[in-house]
Amino acid sequence: MSWVVIPIIQEYEKAPDFTVKDKLKRALKTNLMFYVIIAVLGLAFVFYMVIKKQFTSKSLTAFLIAVSNAWGIFLIIMLFGYGLVAIPKSLWKEANLQNRQKYLEWNMSNLKDELEDKKAELGVCLTVIIFIEDK
Repeated sequence: MSWVVIPIIQEYEKAPDFTVKDKLKRALKTNLMFYVIIAVLGLAFVFYMVIKKQFTSKSLTAFLIAVSNAWGIFLIIMLFGYGLVAIPKSLWKEANLQNRQKYLEWNMSNLKDELEDKKAELGVCLTVIIFIEDK
């Protein structure tokens, strides 16, 4: 999952496209480019080992284990690094009730404005529908 599913989901969420199909195509294309680059680097290393005459099945196994461990360590560093900063920061911000109330009041005013806009749009749509039905 950490090599295929999660990166595709992450790229899908970041994709600026509007349709599911386009987002999925972009995510697959981006991940395919990543895997091609990784494969080229891996093959270059294997060719280097063949040229140096140090290539055995044990060295290939050791290389694959090292790459897998390096990827896992990289993910741990990235995810823990984000979590160690973002989670306490969000909890700290939510613990201050006065700031939280100000934020919610500000957000509520924006939501009220959006609600009024949507009501106006709905009124226009209903007017158009009634006009079309009368003809």
